[in-house]
Amino acid sequence: MRSRLRDRRSASGQAIERQGRGDEAIAVYTKALDKNPGDPSATAYIAKIYLGKARAARLLGNTAEFETLMGKAKGYLDQASSKDATNVATNNALALYHLMRDDVDTAEKYVKEVLFVEPTNVTGLNTRGLINLKRGKLLLAEWIFKQKLLDPEVGIVSLGVLSGTFQLSVIAAAPPTGTAATLAALLILVGALSKSAL
Repeated sequence: MRSRLRDRRSASGQAIERQGRGDEAIAVYTKALDKNPGDPSATAYIAKIYLGKARAARLLGNTAEFETLMGKAKGYLDQASSKDATNVATNNALALYHLMRDDVDTAEKYVKEVLFVEPTNVTGLNTRGLINLKRGKLLLAEWIFKQKLLDPEVGIVSLGVLSGTFQLSVIAAAPPTGTAATLAALLILVGALSKSAL
């Protein structure tokens, strides 16, 4: 019973977060932490929101705010990791944190932990694809992304990860650039066309 209630709170927070209402999602996750202190998933979800805010600050050229938000995210991630070093949400967020710091080796270490536990985890697969793009391993990145090619959501998730938000108005106002963003847009287009042709 307690586990199902915790899962519902996480799902509620994630739904709010996907609508671009990060501060409201933090409030939901904070309530979850009040009910279950130290819950690593709720803690990691808060960290992930701060990572998105940090990405937005970096896009706006606000280095000081970027560093402050990255510090907040890292604090939450350290808490979550100390509770459960195998938690998928925590390791996904740690992979994203290190990817944002351009530490691809450490990001890959955490994404491997995710994919060991959940081999089809979409966030983990996308992060692994982004790691390979950063390393210039385009064929490997393409292969990873194609594992879910017929699902345009993979491209949407990739754009969200690259943008640090899933709020379409923010993505449209400051779209991510580069090879990864182009590949994500192609995944959306090809996936949508493939599904409409079925």
